[in-house]
Amino acid sequence: MKNVVTALVILCLLCSLSSATSVKIVSKKTVSPNEVFNITIETDKGAVIGVVLNTSEFSLVDCSEPYEVSGDAVALAIINATETECTLKAPSEEGEFTLEGRWIDFLKEEEGELKTSIVVGVPVTSTVTPTTATTPPTAVTTPKTPGFELTTTLLALIAIWRWFR
Repeated sequence: MKNVVTALVILCLLCSLSSATSVKIVSKKTVSPNEVFNITIETDKGAVIGVVLNTSEFSLVDCSEPYEVSGDAVALAIINATETECTLKAPSEEGEFTLEGRWIDFLKEEEGELKTSIVVGVPVTSTVTPTTATTPPTAVTTPKTPGFELTTTLLALIAIWRWFR
C-alpha cells in the first residue's frame, strides 16, 4: 500500500508540473523608413497558439504561417511549431512605433499580450531585442476547466492501481 501511495503522489506531481506558455516577438530594434524587415513570433513549445497583431503603423507583406487580415489586425495560427516569421514594411515617417497584439494557447487555455517597440529612423546599430510576453496561468481571465491533464492523470492512476493489484 505504501508503494501505491508513493506512486500516486509522484504521478500527481509530474502531471501538475506544467510551465506557463511563453510567446515573444523578436525583431530589429531600428529600421529605416519604408524598409521591409522580418519579425519572428517565438513560442517555447510546439502547441496550438493563436496570435492577433495590430499592424496599423506597419504594412504587412507576408507571413510564413496561415494568416488572415481584418482591417489593421493580422490573425495567425501557430500549430505544432515554435516560431513563425512575418515580413512587414516600416512607415515612411520617423519615430518610435509599437507593434502589439495578443496570443492564446488553446490547449493550455492561457493568454497574454505581445508588445515590442521599433524605432524607424537612421539605424545606428541593428540588434535583436526579444520581448517577452509571459503571462502566468493565474492571469487567465477565463476559468480553467478539467481537460487533458485531468484525463491523463486519472488514466495513469487507474493503470498504476491495476499494476499494483
